[in-house]
Amino acid sequence: MSKTILVVGATGIQGSSVASTFLQTPNWIVRGLVRDPTSPNAIELATKGVELVKGDLADPASLAAAVKGVNVIFANTRFNPAQAFESAEFKALAKPGQSPLEFHFEEEVAKGRNIADAAAAVEGLERFVWSSASEPGKWSKGKYDDLLSFETKGAVWKYIQDTYPELARKTSVLYLGSYATNWQWGPASYNWIKKDDGSVALRLPGNGPHPIPFVVPSDTGNYVLALIKVPPGKKLVACSDSLTWAEYTKLWSRVVGVNAVYEPCSVEEHVGAVPGGYTEMIGKIYEYATQFGYWGDGDPDVVFPEDLGVEIKRTSMEEFIRNEDWSRILN
Repeated sequence: MSKTILVVGATGIQGSSVASTFLQTPNWIVRGLVRDPTSPNAIELATKGVELVKGDLADPASLAAAVKGVNVIFANTRFNPAQAFESAEFKALAKPGQSPLEFHFEEEVAKGRNIADAAAAVEGLERFVWSSASEPGKWSKGKYDDLLSFETKGAVWKYIQDTYPELARKTSVLYLGSYATNWQWGPASYNWIKKDDGSVALRLPGNGPHPIPFVVPSDTGNYVLALIKVPPGKKLVACSDSLTWAEYTKLWSRVVGVNAVYEPCSVEEHVGAVPGGYTEMIGKIYEYATQFGYWGDGDPDVVFPEDLGVEIKRTSMEEFIRNEDWSRILN
C-alpha cells in the first residue's frame, strides 16, 4: 500500500531533492507544499508527478489542509536573506527597536511553530523529519549565541519537545552539513585569493580542531529516506565527508590540479576583506563549527551516516569538486 510524504518547501534546495528521491521510491506518493503552484519550478514538479498543494507557512489554515492524510512530513524553513537589510516587510511589521536579524528570527520561528502545530494534529502520522541545526549558544556556552540562522531551527525543535511530546517521539532531526555549493556565493563564503605565481589560497576563519561536515545538497532526499528506515529519535549529521579547511584545500588542489593552501584568518579579518551582508555570520559559523562542532559536540543523540546502519547514497567531495566549474577562481 502506498504512503504519502508531504514535502514542505518542495521547490527549494532541500525540498526538491526530497521530492525527487521519493518520486523514484516505490509505493510513495509525493505531496508538495508550494506558495505558487503556477511558478515554473512548481509546474516542473507537477509534471514529474508531485501532487501540489498551495500553502503559506504564515497561514496555519493552509498548513492544516496540506497535512491531511499524510504518513510522513519533511519540513524545513529558510532564514530570510533580508536579514541583513531593512526590507519592506521589516519596515512595515517590525517592533520598535527591533533589528532586521531579530525580526526575521521571530518570523522564521513562528513559521516553524505553525508547521509543528499542523503536524501534531495529523492522525496516524508516522514520522516527522525536521531539518534543523545545532544550537551554537548552548554548545559554545554563550560564546556564539548570535548565530540566528542556526538558532531558529533549534528553537522550533525545543518548541516541539515542550509542546508536543508525542510528535517529538515521532521526529527525526536532520542536520544538513555545510553546503558544498556555498563556494558559489563568492568571497563572503569562500574567499579564494589568486596569487601571482598561479597558486591560490583559501582564506577563511575556522582553524579549530573539529572538521566541517560538507554535504552536497542534492543528496538531501537520500538522507531523509534513510532516516525513515530507522526508529525516530536520531539527529543525523548529513555529510559526504568531514574535513578541516586544510584537508578540504588539499583535496581541492589535488582534484583541480592547482597548487592551493589554506590560510586561516580571524572573523574580523574576514569581514574586513569582504565587508557587508552575511560575511560576519558566515565567519562566526565557521569558527563555531571548528571550535565546538557543527553538530554541537557532546550531544548524545547525534549520529553520522556511517552510524545509522542503513546504506545512504552520497556524493563524495572528490566527485563534487571534479564536476564543478572553477573558472571564476582560476581565471
